[in-house]
Amino acid sequence: MNQDKMGTFIAQLRKEKNMSQYDLAEHIHISRDAVSKWERGKRCPEPDCLIKLSEIFNVSINELLYGEKTSKNNIDGIEEIPIKLYDERNRKQKTLKLLIWVLFLLIFCFLIYYFVNTYNSLNVYHIYYENEDIKISDGVLVVTNEKIYFNLGGVLVKNDIKFIELFYKDKKGNDNLIIKTDSNNIVFNDFKGYNEYFNFQDIEYIIKNLYLKVYLNESEEIIKLNYEKNFSNDYFIPKEELNSINDDVDYDIDLESAEEKIKNSFFCNDSFCINDNSDYEMVYILNARTLTISYEEDIKIEWIYNFKNNHLIYQEYNKNKLITKYVQEKSKSNCEKGDCKNILKQKKTFNEIIKLIN
Repeated sequence: MNQDKMGTFIAQLRKEKNMSQYDLAEHIHISRDAVSKWERGKRCPEPDCLIKLSEIFNVSINELLYGEKTSKNNIDGIEEIPIKLYDERNRKQKTLKLLIWVLFLLIFCFLIYYFVNTYNSLNVYHIYYENEDIKISDGVLVVTNEKIYFNLGGVLVKNDIKFIELFYKDKKGNDNLIIKTDSNNIVFNDFKGYNEYFNFQDIEYIIKNLYLKVYLNESEEIIKLNYEKNFSNDYFIPKEELNSINDDVDYDIDLESAEEKIKNSFFCNDSFCINDNSDYEMVYILNARTLTISYEEDIKIEWIYNFKNNHLIYQEYNKNKLITKYVQEKSKSNCEKGDCKNILKQKKTFNEIIKLIN
């Protein structure tokens, strides 16, 4: 269908009727601008307008669409107009369907790409170790696709530490030093790329083969660090927030008085304070301002309170395997692992233990 030819034909028919564009527009109940666009080939009349034009000019709709009155030379072309319109409509529908399928395929490919790059892209590990002389309970390793955060959480030993080394054994049994420090703690960030501490491609193997060499005044000890994966974003439905129990127990602590009592009643050195009584083991890390309270019966129960941000973490272990973890912040509460139905009772117990510090 040739719109220019159709427009010229409509203008010709209008002039033969001695009608202006305004007159024709008034008969069809449209604007003069619409008629002007038809005649300039900018727009095709709507079906209802074609019927009215056919009645006004006494021509068939096929003749209007073809742009000529029927003659011996064009009769075949005019009769084929419906077939051509049908074919054109089918072609547009097929093109539209193809575009929809291409769009769907692009969206699907994007979702696959996003899923591959984000699923299981964040992993949090608990690093720990304990024997008669050395204890590590608060180590944290956070691994993403682009960054690693490592915080050993403090190495508690009976004797003074000269320095410590963190390393891993490669597949050939060689020691690969990661970092060396004279502090009782190791904290660092690592970014994927040049001069990285960890080879990101081998991170799972490295985590399984992390060692710590502790140099004391007269001896040294090599320990293999234990690990437990606490969190991984390998789920499709977000974890439930337990906001309903936020206000049931006020666990806010008088920071100055509680920390002062700890420093006065615990055994302290330059790095930490410890109080190992018959019921609970309490360790306060000075620079981190973190208090860990734990006891063990059938299972090991542990509270970790951070005086800096007023966060409380409750954890249960069965044979050194984390089975329950609950995190209480000021604005929300998250049950990150296991069954947290009894957390309200455990928060009350935590408050009672804090009140016993004198």
